[in-house]
Amino acid sequence: MELRQLADVLEGGDLTGRQAATIVARWMALTAAFGIVVFVAVFVF
Repeated sequence: MELRQLADVLEGGDLTGRQAATIVARWMALTAAFGIVVFVAVFVF
């Protein structure tokens, strides 16, 4: 993928609702996983 195409995707050009929902769901899952790891590292170990 060219840099120009990546920039268009990041700006929301040609982005469907399903693609946007997938990106948001992945971001939320990644954030939750990071929070769990930090919680375990701080309060368990």
